[in-house]
This record gives sequence, structure tokens and C-alpha cells, in this order.
Amino acid sequence: MNALAAHALIAPRLEFFAYAIDAALRALDELGDRPDRQPHIFALGLYATILELGAGALTLAQAQRYAGLPILLRSMYEAHLDPENLLRDADYVLNIEANDVEQQLKLIKEAHTNPHFSGASFDPAVEEDRFTVRLDDLRRSGRPPLQIKERASRLGRAEQHA
Repeated sequence: MNALAAHALIAPRLEFFAYAIDAALRALDELGDRPDRQPHIFALGLYATILELGAGALTLAQAQRYAGLPILLRSMYEAHLDPENLLRDADYVLNIEANDVEQQLKLIKEAHTNPHFSGASFDPAVEEDRFTVRLDDLRRSGRPPLQIKERASRLGRAEQHA
């Protein structure tokens, strides 16, 4: 397929992705920051992420830069697992939170020695304690951070991550 044909095929899809991402972000604004809507907020955020990755994949394809496509497509697949898990279990939002808290904790632990955090407006030791307590609480309540294989396994797709 030549570049002109690829552009004609991909351009309308990129326009759709831009429209869909904008719609998802508007919906996030409308939901507000109410705790009872947390699963919806996460689902819309994940949907927007999937759309963004899809637009990136199409842009790479349009530019005939195929090397990065598998990475983006894999990320799209992984991002798709969370909304599916949320649809089956609204409390899965706590597993998503646990993954987020775990990643935040890694960053905060780095803040002790990373010069890029030297001007931070928070005390790394206090934040580390706060995040550690929250992660422990989530684990004790049966909502630990889940690796990709565990997230896929909950949907009957463990074989895709052997």
C-alpha cells in the first residue's frame, strides 16, 4: 500500500480517535470527583488511554513506522483488561488503586536519593509511610496490585500470558 492510500484509509480513523478521546474527557469532567463514581472515572480514563494508544498506532502505520506498533498494540490490550474486569467486579477499582499506589510508592522511595525531587513540596518519608499504609490496607482487604497475567486470568485469558 502506498503512502497516499494509507493516508486515505487512516485519516478518518484518526479523526474518530480525536473525537472519541475528547468525548471521554468531557464525560470525565461531567462525572466529577465523587467516590461513588470512581469505577466510572477509571473506566473512562482507561477508555481514553486505549483510544490514545490506537491513535498512536494509526499514526505510526500512516508514517510506515512499524517497529513500535507491537508495543502500542500490547499496551492497548493490557489497558483493555481493566475495564473488562471493572465490568465484572465494581470493587476491582481497588485493585487498580493498589497498582497505582504501588507505582507511586516506587517513585516516592526514589525521592530520597533522586536530585530531581530535591525541590518537591512534600516530605518523602511522610508520603512513603502514607502510601505503605494504604497498600497494606488494600492487600489485607484482598485487593492487592495485580500483574498483567493475573488481570488476564480473571477474564479467562491466562493462556495469552504464559
